[in-house]
Amino acid sequence: MQIDARDLFNPKPVVMALTALSELKDGETLALLVNDGKAVESLVRLADEQKCKFIREDEGDYTVVTLVPSHRIKTNHPVEKAVSYMDFGSADAPILVFGSEAIGRGDKSLGHILMREIIFDLAHQEVVPKALVFINSGVKLTIKGSAVIEDLQILEKLGAEILSDTVSLDRYGATDELLVGEPIDPYNLARILTGQPGVVSL
Repeated sequence: MQIDARDLFNPKPVVMALTALSELKDGETLALLVNDGKAVESLVRLADEQKCKFIREDEGDYTVVTLVPSHRIKTNHPVEKAVSYMDFGSADAPILVFGSEAIGRGDKSLGHILMREIIFDLAHQEVVPKALVFINSGVKLTIKGSAVIEDLQILEKLGAEILSDTVSLDRYGATDELLVGEPIDPYNLARILTGQPGVVSL
């Protein structure tokens, strides 16, 4: 079986891999086309835990990852499992939680300006956050119409995970408007925030 997971970011390719592995027949292999390095790293962890043979072939601007399972694999919660394979990088790098599209209290227009400046600065400094998590109206920063999409894309390419809460996206009718990063459900969001040191709320 072959799956084209190019232009999809971690953990989405891993979720697709886990789902596909559970559908393979005896003797079948799974090949994934991936161009997100973080996803490839997670697939390595998947292969190690699930005792799959791992074959990597670089094809220029993307990688073909082939998984050869040694037994039938069944995953009841592929999203939760995929999140467990994610690497949030250096212990010194923080996880930043954005609960609004503006920062601070008081003048809201000033809050929007400051938020744009802060995200721009985050994208152009040496220390890259482990993850940027967007909840409540903060998800408006990751959807169509946001003024910071380009800077968030830079952060993602530098290795930061960009995660938007699914309940918040649904509340603002923006589930299909996400332009950067991946959606994440509250259960796995809570797991990340409680399992990692250095969480900073903005």
